[in-house]
Amino acid sequence: MSDLGQIEHLDTSADGDGKSELARTLVMTRVSQPPQPKPGAHRKRVREPKPIVKHDYYLTDLTAEQLPVSEVLPIYDDRATIERYFYDEQYALGAQQVRTGHFEEESLFQLVVATTNNLLRWMQHRVFRQTELERIGLKRLVRRAMQIPARIIQRDKQLIVELPQRHHLVRLLQQSWADLAPAGGP
Repeated sequence: MSDLGQIEHLDTSADGDGKSELARTLVMTRVSQPPQPKPGAHRKRVREPKPIVKHDYYLTDLTAEQLPVSEVLPIYDDRATIERYFYDEQYALGAQQVRTGHFEEESLFQLVVATTNNLLRWMQHRVFRQTELERIGLKRLVRRAMQIPARIIQRDKQLIVELPQRHHLVRLLQQSWADLAPAGGP
């Protein structure tokens, strides 16, 4: 990987506005050998195939001190985890569209979605430990387990959750909640 320093990048796309951006540009060059032909596939002598050269470009506004070249690939590879997190937030929690155009409201919406995601993950691995609900994906957990029809009734300072006894996941939920109840409690 090489650091090419600050380079001006011009938007030349068909629907672009022609603006330019100055960005630190890093390029990684990969050289690989093309696949070898199968034995006996060619009867005449073939020249040795040329190596395949590919370039990957990374643009950033971080300085070399903030992001050394040696850290670019590990950080970029961590994006897979981050991308999965955003996918889970967007699709499992139905947060594909923010219904506002104001920065503060978008930030609050994302905070609520991230908090919900974290609470569901905590619940999945803590409350539902060693059950079927711990092993299913977040989208399935939300779509199936959290969509169980229920009623919440308040009596004095106590909340009562009424669940249909026929639903196959209700027994798992009841057992998990019973394990959380204080000793001698309801």
